[in-house]
Amino acid sequence: EIQDSVFSGCSLLSDIQISSGNNNFVFENGKLYNEEKDNLIFITKSSIDENTTEITIEEGIKKISPYVLNFYTNATVLNLPSTFQSISYHIIPENIKEINISEGNLKYSSDGVNVYDDSTSTLVVSVTKEKSTTVRNGTKIIGNFAFARSTNLESVTLNNDLEKINSQAFFSTKLKNVYIPASVTYIDPIAFYMLDLESFLIDPANKNYISD
Repeated sequence: EIQDSVFSGCSLLSDIQISSGNNNFVFENGKLYNEEKDNLIFITKSSIDENTTEITIEEGIKKISPYVLNFYTNATVLNLPSTFQSISYHIIPENIKEINISEGNLKYSSDGVNVYDDSTSTLVVSVTKEKSTTVRNGTKIIGNFAFARSTNLESVTLNNDLEKINSQAFFSTKLKNVYIPASVTYIDPIAFYMLDLESFLIDPANKNYISD
């Protein structure tokens, strides 16, 4: 087993030798995979064109280890395949401004900047670089660290059927004003951790929370 992020930051690592008796991993074209080649574990910096502006992950990949794509320093677009099954902000470089999900992906969908887990109605990650954004109707959960790549964000409009706001959902943002809809039943204790909020208002019809 190779745990996540083992090779994180190893910019000088250009080759990985796999023992002839080890059938658990594959290293080819500068990429390290698991045996099934559905988990991308590492990409060498030397195998990446530094002028690449668009990253396209090949079909068949279900998972990418955290920070594997960080050597794509000039890329602004990330295209994920229909097979992809595990998205979090940890796999997305800070410079990414657009995420596209291939048609046929039964788990995720994207509007270009916001990625949703349709199986749980969760906003998983946002890469908007705008100062404001709107969460789409039907979203039930704002996921952990969902806006951690939205570092310019100052204002967000939450949908009126939202139910949960998870841990550090707005980490790294510049969020100033929050209005919690009546539908929200759970706010993680550190959902708004380290934010210098100017106002925090809760809909008077909310039966679970009140604000002064």
